[in-house]
Amino acid sequence: MVKVKFPDFIKSMSGTLFKRRLPDGSVRRLIVTKKGCMYETTTFPKTGPLSSETIEKQIRFGLICKAVPMIRKAHRLPTDPATRKRLFRSLGKIYDRYHRQGKTITPESLAKEWETRNGGMKE
Repeated sequence: MVKVKFPDFIKSMSGTLFKRRLPDGSVRRLIVTKKGCMYETTTFPKTGPLSSETIEKQIRFGLICKAVPMIRKAHRLPTDPATRKRLFRSLGKIYDRYHRQGKTITPESLAKEWETRNGGMKE
């Protein structure tokens, strides 16, 4: 990692300066932090098939992510990160319980169960 001193007009700059895809499929990035550090990172594509555990996690995440805006819009909940985090946590518990019981899980069923648990009120 290299310590860099930037001119005043870009002192608060942070993020990716450049991103380049290499012929082998890897991606090289040059990143700058607000503390004045600059570093290069390379990421490589996945080489094998996804495990069943990873696929289950992706399915769980996808269903919960579809249920959160349904609840938020129906009950006019704010979009702040704390509210989303609470909704995601409670929907995750509902999902896990449904999964253990072998029930069919849809975003609509998650939202309906959340509403019955919370009495249609804000969480």
